[in-house]
Amino acid sequence: MGGLPGSGKTHLGAMLSEQVGLFLDKDTVSRFFSEFLLEILGKSPNDRESPEYLEKVRPLEYKTLIKIAKDNLAASHSVVCSAPFIKEFCDSDWVEKMQVDAELSDSTCYFLWMNSDEETLHERIRNRNAGRDLWKLANWNTWYASVPKDPPTVTIPDLVVFDNRMTAGVSLQQQIATFLAHL
Repeated sequence: MGGLPGSGKTHLGAMLSEQVGLFLDKDTVSRFFSEFLLEILGKSPNDRESPEYLEKVRPLEYKTLIKIAKDNLAASHSVVCSAPFIKEFCDSDWVEKMQVDAELSDSTCYFLWMNSDEETLHERIRNRNAGRDLWKLANWNTWYASVPKDPPTVTIPDLVVFDNRMTAGVSLQQQIATFLAHL
């Protein structure tokens, strides 16, 4: 499950995991080692924008998350993974690899995207009051201009998109029920 920061991935993941299996959130899985590594690299533990984070720490976060998910799939546990996955969902080779890896575990990989609008993202990020969001909030226009506004349906044609705007026409609970009915 991917989506922009503040789109509600953690909330959706927790709700889905009540029905289908384990919930793995990237921030929960990697926060402590990421903060430690950033400090070793001479960066703020809240850094999520520098080349050091993007090139050295972020790849470890995602590798760790996916490895834990694969280990659980191998043990016949369904897994809901939550992370932005912005770069990954736009990489058709990565998407294909996840699908193949799931098949090898006798599983099916579903790609979910939490869609939201700028106003909703800004309010949720501000309200969660997380250190990792300080740069985004201080540089909102720059950050928001740099992120994709549309779900990555080009690389994932069967992507399931959840509308988690504050003005969404259908409740998140109903969207989840519709998705689960198709599993």
